[in-house]
Amino acid sequence: MINWKQRYSNNFNCHVCSIKTKIAKEFEWGDQLIPGLPRPSMSTGESTSHKDIKENWPGKGMIHQRVPVPYRHYPEDGLPTPEQSHTQLPTPETDHICEWCGIKFENPNEIVSRWKSQAGGLGGWPMHLKCMSQHRTFCTGARVAPDNDFETGPYSILRSKVDN
Repeated sequence: MINWKQRYSNNFNCHVCSIKTKIAKEFEWGDQLIPGLPRPSMSTGESTSHKDIKENWPGKGMIHQRVPVPYRHYPEDGLPTPEQSHTQLPTPETDHICEWCGIKFENPNEIVSRWKSQAGGLGGWPMHLKCMSQHRTFCTGARVAPDNDFETGPYSILRSKVDN
C-alpha cells in the first residue's frame, strides 16, 4: 500500500522534460523498514544531474545527485547501504519479497526481472519490473551492465534460478 502524502514532499517541473513531477520525501531513520514505492530519497553529495547522465548514457561512473533508498537500506557515506542489524525483518531469500521495495510476491506467475550475474547477492534477487527499472537507473553497476545480463519472466521460474 502506498501512502502518497507520506512518500512525497513536493511537486516541481522537470528541467529536462517540463512535466510536473513529484519528489520522493527525504529519508528519515526508520524509513528503511517501510515497504512500498516510491522509496524515500537521499542526497549523494554529487553534482551530476539526471540530465547529465541521460546525455552521457549510460553515464559510466556517474552518480545521481539524489537516489532512492531501497528497502532495508540507509544512507551512509553518500550511498544507500544495506541494513544488517535487523535480522528479524523479511528478506528476499527467506520471505519472497522484492529487495527494492520490500513487498512480498504473492503470485508465482507475476512477471519480474533479475540481474543474472548478481544471483543471490545484492541486486540479484527477482524484483518487480518497476523496481528493476529504478534499480537500473540509479545503481551505477546495474546501469552499465549489458541488457543480456538481465532476464524477465515469472517469479517462480526466476526465483528457482537464484535458489539453484
